[in-house]
Amino acid sequence: MWEQAYTPVGGHLAASAACALVPVGAFVYLLAVRRVKGQWAALIALALALMLAVAVWRMPPAMALAAAGFGIAYGLWPIGAVVLAAVFLFHLVDQSGHMAGIRASIGRMTADRRLQALLVAYGFGGFLEGVAGFGTPEAIAAALLVGMGFRPCSRRGCAWWPNTAPV
Repeated sequence: MWEQAYTPVGGHLAASAACALVPVGAFVYLLAVRRVKGQWAALIALALALMLAVAVWRMPPAMALAAAGFGIAYGLWPIGAVVLAAVFLFHLVDQSGHMAGIRASIGRMTADRRLQALLVAYGFGGFLEGVAGFGTPEAIAAALLVGMGFRPCSRRGCAWWPNTAPV
């Protein structure tokens, strides 16, 4: 049985915490400074975390790999479920013809593009957050805003709003 040491670097908490921050720091550095693609930055950070777990925390390699696999599965399952539900909901509404009705009704309420964005973000987004949650409003609201003719930059910003009010 392996027991985790909380201060494996010479018994010093600050040094151990700094060592634990290496994969996170490398991930942020690779994304922000080096402009490495996200999947490659994540794989490099995972490799660093595995090496530190085995070398510094003395975790058995098989257990480190099992923990990494569990973490990947634990992260992918909810994200995959939300994306699948969001795509299904969007296609259901779109194929039934109701998406055009939603676009038209929002367009009829006001000609002001700012108010249209707020209606989509807070009104429709709040409903979607209650129905599906976990990022679904951003995906659906972004697609709806594109369908309404919003520029990508403004659409991206507006698509984040739905998560603020209901959450």
